Amino acid sequence: HEAVDLLVDRLAHRLERVTGSWEARHARRYEEEPHERRRDSHSTRSRSYYDRPPDERRIVQHKTVSPVACSVDEAVVEMGDLDHDFHLFVEVGRGVDSLVYRGGPTGIRLAQIDGRAGEVEPGDVRVTVSTVCPPLLDTSEAADRLRLTGMPFLFYLDGDHGRGCVLYHRYDGHYGLIAAKAEGTV
Repeated sequence: HEAVDLLVDRLAHRLERVTGSWEARHARRYEEEPHERRRDSHSTRSRSYYDRPPDERRIVQHKTVSPVACSVDEAVVEMGDLDHDFHLFVEVGRGVDSLVYRGGPTGIRLAQIDGRAGEVEPGDVRVTVSTVCPPLLDTSEAADRLRLTGMPFLFYLDGDHGRGCVLYHRYDGHYGLIAAKAEGTV
């Protein structure tokens, strides 16, 4: 599978060089490393992150946030404003750690840490709801699951703090972790 992915990437790059702009034709010349993110390059979209070997992946960014209580509509707008694929927040109606992300038939999905997203009052933005409870994991178990599934991110309930977390692939092939601040922590 890796060889096929490499061939597809190489072919896409060659086609882009032949048909693309001057920047696309010359972008490779200025890249320092194959996994360096270049916002101005017109690279292929096969993956949104560098495919680092699994045994080299580390959590290199850990953010502990106090998710803002807001409606699903407001969370979707915030996700769009930040140009992210997901957004961790506390749904204002039920006060539950929640995640909106790109996916599903409507283009936006809602998941809640207790699996009861179907109970959220509908807003103006149409969302597909997930009724599956996110798994109860510690960080190393979450990293193992993300590696095994190949998904871009994983929403889970942190067993140590009892709050929602998102472990995700960063552009450089490592992992990033966004954890909701545990109650009573400063």
